[in-house]
Order: sequence, then C-alpha cells, then structure tokens
Amino acid sequence: MKSLKMMVYGFFFSVQFFTIIPVRREFPVDEKRLKIAVLSLPVLGLLIGCLGSLLLFLLKSWTPLSDVAVTFFLFFYFIAITGGIHLDGFTDTLDAYFSYRDKEKRLEIMKDPRVGTFGVLSLIFLLSFRFLFIFETTAGNLDILFVMLIPFFSRLISCLLMILGPGMAKQEGLGYLFSNALSKKDVIVLIVYLLLLLFIFHHYTPLLLMLTVSAFFLYLVLKRFFLRAFGGLTGDAIGAAIEGSETVLWMMLWLLHLFAMD
Repeated sequence: MKSLKMMVYGFFFSVQFFTIIPVRREFPVDEKRLKIAVLSLPVLGLLIGCLGSLLLFLLKSWTPLSDVAVTFFLFFYFIAITGGIHLDGFTDTLDAYFSYRDKEKRLEIMKDPRVGTFGVLSLIFLLSFRFLFIFETTAGNLDILFVMLIPFFSRLISCLLMILGPGMAKQEGLGYLFSNALSKKDVIVLIVYLLLLLFIFHHYTPLLLMLTVSAFFLYLVLKRFFLRAFGGLTGDAIGAAIEGSETVLWMMLWLLHLFAMD
C-alpha cells in the first residue's frame, strides 16, 4: 500500500512539474519519488496524447472549423500543456550548439537566460515543420491512436537517455537530480510499458513496432549527438530531446500517411 501511494505521489509530482495541469499539493522530494516521477514520463506523455486525441476528435466532429484551424488548436495544445518548458530547453540547447564553441563554453551558454539568434531560428524551424506535419496528417482520416502515441514515445526516448546514457555533462541541476535517481535496470519499466501497449493495442502491432524501432534509433542518434556536442546530458538537453523527437515522430507519421495510407 505504501509503495502504491508513493507511485501515485511520484506520478502527480511529474504532472505538477512537467505540465500546467493544476495539482494543488506539495510533495516531499526524495530519490525514490524522483525515480518514479521520471519513469512516469511516458505515462504522462500518454495522458497528454489522450487529451490531444480527444481535442482532435471534438474539433473535427463537433465544430465547423477548417483543417488549418483544427491543426492550429491541436498544435497550440501540445505547446500549452507543458507550459513551454521543453521548448525552452530546445532553444537553449540549439543556441549553444550553433555557437560552435568548445563543450565547456556551450554549457555556459546553455545556462545564460538570454536567447540568441540561432536559438530563435531553430525554434521557428522546429515549430514550422511540426505545424506542417500535423496539418498534413490530421487533415485526412487519421486514427486518433497515432496522436496519442507520439507524446508517449518522445518521453520514452528521454527516459532511455537518462537511464542508458550518455550520462550527465555536469553534476548539478535538476537534470542531474532526475538522472541520478535512475539505474540501468529501470529500463525494464520502459519495456513493460511497451509490452502493455502491444497487448492493449494488438490490432496496431505493425505501427507500434515501427514507432518502437524509430524511438530506439532516435535514442541512438541523440545519445551520440549530446555526447559529442556537450559531453553528456543537461536538463535543457532532455527537454530538447523530447521536442526534437516529437517533431521527428510527427514527420514519420506524415511520411507514413503520405506513402503508405493513400
């Protein structure tokens, strides 16, 4: 009973920290709750995806809005639900990367609250492409399951990065606290998530396998990128991984819709 209560607390701590969903309670923070909060990220992603799928269904079925308007509101929802916390990390990470400095200087740039030109341009390109991919896929008869799974897999990738490496670039900050609470055996939890999804949505096994393989490939690419560019992860890099992989997964869904579903 105590373990179940701690799991519930850890999940709601994750909701409170990573979304704008109001959770009117203060939770004690220790290593076990931090671990549960991080391992709850894919579940939180699934919750975000479910709400997004519901929004898409309501907008397409019960409003006279055009496809562009529907896309805009869905696009806005996925940004607003997190309060832009991950986009901030993406902007800082790309700003530091495109400075073309050494690793130590890049880490200093990431800590700077000011936003540079490269960070702004990277954010514009990221959001523009994502809007395109969402519009192209949701304008047709898209199964809402697709929308539900993208936030799940983007956060699964971030968990893999924290559990299996590349390790942390610095021994400080929230990113370090979250990552330090995990161990390599925690990857079993992520495998359980995937098996449960395959069991529940067994009719969509090919799609789930494709997304799983894609997520693992993205993990390998991001692991190598963060190791070479920054010497490891930071809190901003984790946010950048979520936003970047989410956009790539939307792109893959667009390509699937374009070539395999027509």
